[in-house]
Amino acid sequence: MTSKDQQLQFAKAFGVMPSRISAKSDYVAQFPNDAAFIDSADFAQGPLKAPKVDSVLGDFDSSLGGLANGNPQAILQRFQQNLTAALTSGG
Repeated sequence: MTSKDQQLQFAKAFGVMPSRISAKSDYVAQFPNDAAFIDSADFAQGPLKAPKVDSVLGDFDSSLGGLANGNPQAILQRFQQNLTAALTSGG
């Protein structure tokens, strides 16, 4: 499941990016429109770990489900307000 070839097969079958650096150039050659996503992995960070942030992220994820008919600015403002409140509440 973690070999370069297997990762590329998963990419074709499920639309996911490979987790192996060795598959990067082959993936970009096959999916050139995804180059920016692959390049972003170089500076990507894991989820924010702080008290109360899980509920804020859960709310944000739920909001994204309605993005097609929603207001992106309102979604981001709500996320910013909730995250600020969670991070400044002292845990």
